[in-house]
Amino acid sequence: MSRIDVTVGVRNAAFKSGLEEVRGAARQFSGDIKGMFAGAFATGAIIAGIQGVINKADEIGDLATQFRVSSEELQRLGMAAELSGTSMETVARSMNKMRLAQANAVNGNEELRATFAAMGISVEQLAGMGTEELYYRVADAVAGASGETQKLEIASTIFGQRLAGELIPMLEQGGDRMRELGGSAAVLSEEMVGNLSQAKDEITKLQQTLTVALGTVIGTVIMPFIKVITELRTGS
Repeated sequence: MSRIDVTVGVRNAAFKSGLEEVRGAARQFSGDIKGMFAGAFATGAIIAGIQGVINKADEIGDLATQFRVSSEELQRLGMAAELSGTSMETVARSMNKMRLAQANAVNGNEELRATFAAMGISVEQLAGMGTEELYYRVADAVAGASGETQKLEIASTIFGQRLAGELIPMLEQGGDRMRELGGSAAVLSEEMVGNLSQAKDEITKLQQTLTVALGTVIGTVIMPFIKVITELRTGS
């Protein structure tokens, strides 16, 4: 065998060996990329879950602040609302309306006094009754009404005509059922709702930062390697 043949053979062997190393590295890097994407999607799912909790707490906090109601009471009543297709915003509005009706009755509104009296609630009891308990008593009155007309009359007097129709499907469950549902629900404390509401902006900023960072890595690092891998596979 001539020296030239030996030299060429060695060079070819070295080239093939080098090419196999490149391909092996490419395959390994391809697997690494898959792992990176899997990790990114897992991280994205976690962030989405966190964002969902933050958004829900922020919604509760906003409604509680806007309508001057307790966020804990709103969450408990909201459980019964969800099962009847009533929105939490409607419940928050109705709690505010009912508190106004309660105050007006205590201050002398005869129509409201008569409505509450028909539920077995005296003015003295009304003056010291909490929002949630009063809501359950109103629900009992609606559930025990003789017909649709009476249900609508009770709900309209306490909550106003605009909300009455939306609330009746929930109120028809009755106070005991609503109390049961609310008692079985895990609720965020007033403090926790406030903290999570404040955290919303920071979480949104973090999500945006991670999106930009991941996009930069994909665009400047991963995509060029994907192109190399594709070219190697095409030439194999």
